Amino acid sequence: MTKSSYPIPAAYTAVHSAFSTGVSFGILFAVVGLSFAYVSGNPVVIEDERRPWVGIRDATNVDAAIAEAMGLQEARGILIITVTEGGPADKAGLRHGDTVVEIEGQRIRIGGDVITAVDGRQVDNNEDAEAALAGKDIGDSVRFTVIRDGDTRDFNVVLEPEPESP
Repeated sequence: MTKSSYPIPAAYTAVHSAFSTGVSFGILFAVVGLSFAYVSGNPVVIEDERRPWVGIRDATNVDAAIAEAMGLQEARGILIITVTEGGPADKAGLRHGDTVVEIEGQRIRIGGDVITAVDGRQVDNNEDAEAALAGKDIGDSVRFTVIRDGDTRDFNVVLEPEPESP
């Protein structure tokens, strides 16, 4: 092996000089600082994908047979069959049926509230209720007009996030 006759400049051999270390840290802080500024200026938004929930587990359209069994004047609205305990509807005071009867060969729980309007919008069936609730968000207060024991009453239900399935 022959020895090089050209001297190697000191700048190439001094790997850890004070100057090069200072420049490296300066670049590091600049990159980290700019990254932090970008991230803090453009935060990641994690949206809650859960739907708003009323807390009525089971309901059915009021037909002529149900209206007759409950002594209602009209066959319209939604009969609440089951309210989820501790859910928004339960907290607001809505009630499910307490009497099981047989109607047209099916056992059905009657005596619960019959929803006739949602936020002042007439409800004749489940589709009407779904349309009235469309566009509502978690935390919104929704006014349910119901028939209970022959009287018309209003209840404000605050929509909550739908619970996760176990």
